[in-house]
Amino acid sequence: MTKNEALTKLKQKGHENVVEVSFPKNHINHTHTHPFDAEIIVIEGDMKVIIGETEKHLNVGDGLSLTANVQHSECIGEKGVTFMAGRPN
Repeated sequence: MTKNEALTKLKQKGHENVVEVSFPKNHINHTHTHPFDAEIIVIEGDMKVIIGETEKHLNVGDGLSLTANVQHSECIGEKGVTFMAGRPN
């Protein structure tokens, strides 16, 4: 999935504020929350998102939606990751 394809898909779902986010290889975002709903689509690399006891491995083209205030953590793969994220304005 290309950046433009992901951008188009998120905008079609009603996301007006779409940003590109990148993390380096093997980066860990420890347990945290966001005060807003968010939806992502991976465009490069891979990552694992852990929500409670559930682990979701995301590769290029995969997406994930999170509602506000859901605790989660992220483990970035060997190649790093870049994703497009739809967020509120």
